[in-house]
Amino acid sequence: MRREAPSTSDEIIDSRDVIERIEDLESEKEALTEAVSEAQDALDEAGDLADNLAELQAKAEAADKALEEWEQGDQ
Repeated sequence: MRREAPSTSDEIIDSRDVIERIEDLESEKEALTEAVSEAQDALDEAGDLADNLAELQAKAEAADKALEEWEQGDQ
């Protein structure tokens, strides 16, 4: 069997080569689809982490402000 993809300039095209090329392309598509899915999952997770970080930062700032107000109240 040939190792190259069939070409329109070939005089004879072996159907096994066509089938093999289709299978190769389907495998590539599946791998790329999985990579896109994994990248989207990672992006979603990063967004969730960013939201959590922003929330924690806001809580820390509020606690810092409350501490400053408490300290000023003692004077």
